[in-house]
Amino acid sequence: MPLNSTAELYLYYLNEEDSEDTLTKNRKLFSSGFRWFKKAQPKQFDFEIEAVVQRGSSYATTSTTDKNHLDHFAYFGHLALGYSFDFPWQPQLILQYDYASGDRNPRDDNNNRFETLYGARRFEYGPTGIWGSFARGNINTPGIRLKIKPSQNLSGFIAHRAHWLVESKDSWIGGGLRDKTGQSGSFIGQQTEVRLRWKVMPKLMTLEAGWAHLFKGDFAKNATNSSDNKNDSEYFYFQTSLHI
Repeated sequence: MPLNSTAELYLYYLNEEDSEDTLTKNRKLFSSGFRWFKKAQPKQFDFEIEAVVQRGSSYATTSTTDKNHLDHFAYFGHLALGYSFDFPWQPQLILQYDYASGDRNPRDDNNNRFETLYGARRFEYGPTGIWGSFARGNINTPGIRLKIKPSQNLSGFIAHRAHWLVESKDSWIGGGLRDKTGQSGSFIGQQTEVRLRWKVMPKLMTLEAGWAHLFKGDFAKNATNSSDNKNDSEYFYFQTSLHI
């Protein structure tokens, strides 16, 4: 490949059906995409470009009374451009941009919201677990990230992203909020994140600590089912991983 890069093509199929214990949206989705990337190297630019198109069908809800098949057409794009400096601590500066389509009209027979399906979202969107504020669905988000590696076993980064809804009548997936009138606007807010990871015993134990702060925008404050608490949200965590 040119630029010493790598390219990938892929196709995923999700066939989802209700079981006795779990109700689903009965999604039947084909996700076809490509990814082109160049790994980071000192004193060089690196990049990642990914695009996905989804087609298929689903229900609007998991309710047993919901039998209306919605035609599904959605798409996702990811761009990243980085540069690795030949300095102590090996800093890498990355510009990022993600776009995942949302549902244009909650009252028609189409679903245009991109479904993440599989995979981690921690890399671009912050801590998951009980935080998990953002996901690949109905989101328009530019960002910047600075990675550092002070030593072979110690690494960290600081990142900042702004987040808008693509469709103001659709949901904020991570926050669980929706205003079907669209009158709450589309700006969710901005998130700053810091993470530090230390491989205390590289093959046995890793310590990690992080912090995320969400500066709430108009939508996060004013959506129909939003909390009465309009203050920003904050999340701290500390974790230990044992590799056995």
